[in-house]
Amino acid sequence: MTKNNKDKTVVIAYKGVDEHSYIKDWGINGAYSFLSKTIPLQFKDAEKLYYDVINKLGNSAKDYKIDFAGYSLDGNLAQLMGAKYGNETVTFNAYGAEFMKNADIIYTDNIINYGHKYDKVYNMRNTEQIGKNIYTKNENDEDLIRNIKKYHEMENMGDLKKKIL
Repeated sequence: MTKNNKDKTVVIAYKGVDEHSYIKDWGINGAYSFLSKTIPLQFKDAEKLYYDVINKLGNSAKDYKIDFAGYSLDGNLAQLMGAKYGNETVTFNAYGAEFMKNADIIYTDNIINYGHKYDKVYNMRNTEQIGKNIYTKNENDEDLIRNIKKYHEMENMGDLKKKIL
């Protein structure tokens, strides 16, 4: 969580799978969610964090704008949080959450999803992203062609200012 008192903004960033929790997070929870078309098991934790932030802000919570961000599996959590609560949301290489059963999809105009043009995770269900999709590419894409996993990594998304619409 990042808090900016000057702008009265809090950003809750859901981290995504890392190399130390890959099997547990993506292999078990992500695959289960993806295959069963149900909300990821971590969604309850994402909601709890949101309410913890509101409680920590106390009476001043109403004065703050709380945004969500997420990458990969946790990009889906951010999408689901943004769709349910209406907060501005930005995701990176999420696999899409619109297909999930019993998801509370109330808001969609508040969500922007950045996905690498060649990322297999993002493109697997790119029509099922909640919100607006923006494709990116990296100047060195040709160098990555032999390693598909690299396209999914944040550092290979390229300059987001040079997005492909």
